[in-house]
Amino acid sequence: MSVNRYQDYLIVLFEDNAYKDIFLGFSFSKNKQILLKPVCQGFSDVFLQLTDKDSLILKELNKYHHAYVLACIDADLDSQNESKIEKLKKSLFTEYKERIFILGSKYEAEHIKRFIIQQGKWKKVGEMLENDCKNEHCQLWKNEMLQHNGNEIERFRKIFHSFLK
Repeated sequence: MSVNRYQDYLIVLFEDNAYKDIFLGFSFSKNKQILLKPVCQGFSDVFLQLTDKDSLILKELNKYHHAYVLACIDADLDSQNESKIEKLKKSLFTEYKERIFILGSKYEAEHIKRFIIQQGKWKKVGEMLENDCKNEHCQLWKNEMLQHNGNEIERFRKIFHSFLK
């Protein structure tokens, strides 16, 4: 099934399988207005898809003004001591910045699971994060591994509040 490109829709990019597994725990992951892309080949692949003018993702954003992107990546620090999330945000083209959301763990997705629940399935982590996102206080999102996502969560909630009902 394809998305209706004349209504708001979300394209989701995953740095690795762990993020995809977490996302599949969100009940709205099966929403017909969400387009899940195949798992990327790491951060450099996500980076290229969002910073190369010739990428299919940016061509879609250019052509369809109802398109948004959610990139799920690790925030780890690079060799210049800058988080990958900040590096990516700085590299986005101005015309697309408001339609691209970047979320992720402070280190790696595996740390989210360990921090939130000691055992269980990735989808359970997604369910817990979604339920917490619906709550104004977002306690799980305020933990050490996820607190840097606060502004992005608020931006996402404003646009896609209907997904979180």
